[in-house]
Amino acid sequence: MDSRLIPEAIFGFGVGDAEIIRNAGGRVTADVIRSLVVSQEILHTRDIFLIHHTDCGGQQAVRDHHRLIGLMSKYLGFILGTLLTIMSMLGLHKLIMRPITPTHEGLVNSVRKDVAVLKSCPLITRDVGIYGFIYDVQDGSLKEVLRREPVRTATSLEPHMP
Repeated sequence: MDSRLIPEAIFGFGVGDAEIIRNAGGRVTADVIRSLVVSQEILHTRDIFLIHHTDCGGQQAVRDHHRLIGLMSKYLGFILGTLLTIMSMLGLHKLIMRPITPTHEGLVNSVRKDVAVLKSCPLITRDVGIYGFIYDVQDGSLKEVLRREPVRTATSLEPHMP
């Protein structure tokens, strides 16, 4: 979500060359996978560039997840136990339990974990490359953490059905 990251400028894409999916915390969620599958199948996306970044507000927010739960409880008017039950039913507890540790190693680990989630997802086909990066908002540098090269065949540019 951070507006300091402009993927078109970072990678040299032109307007309309890339489908950009942003979310709070930058983590791979069910909604991100849904969007990627649509992009892959309908728009023929063949590469996924996952970018986490330094100086992330999401890192600050997850440092004290109990405080966040308390704020949510206050504003929603639920008692904490009820809120946790609802959050669990909606799958929101996974977001709180998957923080990015506010260190460089935490960023590296979060990129590795999210790339692993994408690699293991049966809906993301093998002919789609997956690349994990960390973007440094201070100096504009981009560091590759890991990649899964695509396995491309003569028919790999055609839509796939899982």
